[in-house]
Amino acid sequence: LGDRDHETEVAAQFMSAFSARRKITTEATAKETLAASIAPAFSSLSGVLVFTETKDSAYKLAFGINKSSSARPLTSDSKAAERNATMVDFTRGRLTTICAPRLLDEGIDVPEAELAVVIAASQTRRQMVQRMGRVIRLKKDRRHARILIVYVRGTPEDPSSGGHEGFLDQIREHAATRCDFAESDPGAIMAWIRGVNAV
Repeated sequence: LGDRDHETEVAAQFMSAFSARRKITTEATAKETLAASIAPAFSSLSGVLVFTETKDSAYKLAFGINKSSSARPLTSDSKAAERNATMVDFTRGRLTTICAPRLLDEGIDVPEAELAVVIAASQTRRQMVQRMGRVIRLKKDRRHARILIVYVRGTPEDPSSGGHEGFLDQIREHAATRCDFAESDPGAIMAWIRGVNAV
């Protein structure tokens, strides 16, 4: 029994450390800075969904983005009336961006969006497919959907290190274009968002 208790304690410590590392990576200040710096391009789109890991991250990202493009956090703490109002404003174009943790992954009917910004690496393949499904819908004017995946290089969320379960290679062949950007070049990211260099 003593050995079993020890194993349980070690497992709990490991999971706690793993969660803490994930939280640090997800809420990296550089991600918030990048999101705020490219937000001016969001205003030209019909809708942007920002997928985060935590409520705190959703609020911080919405605050930074809102300085140049209308944004609002949507979390499990949001009351039903607030959620409804947010969706109505998003549908009618009065709100450009919704920042949310797992709340948008499933269970909520989200209006059409043109860009998904994935700030937190998807924990499962199903989660990533659900997120992409929020924007990969046939648009009335045939516009292309865009998915921007933000990650910290050299960490477990880096696709080259197996981030996003390494399944991104399976969907890249279906993409019209694929671009890699450095955080130091927000101008190139904004041009891509606006479709300046889209094929």
